[in-house]
Amino acid sequence: MTAWVLALVLWLALAPPLPGAETGRRRAPILNVDGVVNGASFAAAPDNFVAPNSIISIFGLDLSLQTKQVSESDLVRGRLPLVLGGVQVRIGEIPAPLYFVSPLQINAQVPSEITAGEWPVSVVRENLSAENAATVKVRPAAPGLFRFVTHTDYTLVGRGDPQGSTPARPGEIVLLFGTGFGATAPAVFAGELPDFLAPVVLPARARLADTMLPDHLLHYVGQAPGFAGLYQMNLELPADLAAGDLEIRIEIDGASSQEGVKIAVGE
Repeated sequence: MTAWVLALVLWLALAPPLPGAETGRRRAPILNVDGVVNGASFAAAPDNFVAPNSIISIFGLDLSLQTKQVSESDLVRGRLPLVLGGVQVRIGEIPAPLYFVSPLQINAQVPSEITAGEWPVSVVRENLSAENAATVKVRPAAPGLFRFVTHTDYTLVGRGDPQGSTPARPGEIVLLFGTGFGATAPAVFAGELPDFLAPVVLPARARLADTMLPDHLLHYVGQAPGFAGLYQMNLELPADLAAGDLEIRIEIDGASSQEGVKIAVGE
């Protein structure tokens, strides 16, 4: 991917929707009830499922004393750090790789070793453990889609908003990005920035405007090279597709991505 796409993903996917001010408070972190969600869909409870290797967002108070997004200098042997800005996240007893920390939100990745079930999530900041533990519900796949679609040259699909976006055309291949698509072969481990393609293991389908698309239109579903926890789908639009803003949903192992993600299709 280009540097532009990296910046886009970091801004749209990993930056907090509600940034908090810097804080000098020294009390222990407090986690919101049901405050751990899929980092792409942000689906609320009771639908806040995630999967191993998912990007997740954790909401609360005093989670960090600073706002810090991971940079190349923070990587540890080429992988995401387990401590960022003095903050550590544990799911069960396993440290989670970190993308972003702030007073109100943390973006982390579910460790590869986590299995299906309900797991406690704890936050430690400068050796102060959170006053409470949240829980996260894990299943083999919990797909969520980020709310942008690109052409194969990574320019945005849309109708001029954001400025410069253009509609997709029938028969075109478009790229969708998400998280929680599940295990891949070859395996990619949490924190790893893969430089190879890794298709998902579980069956994946795409539903466009309430129509299930044939499998041959899904050219690739798997890890996005160069990014930890980010998945992509390369989807060929049907040649006879009518124009419109068409909702797209991904279904993996019986779990569906959230409503509301649309592909702008032109004539």
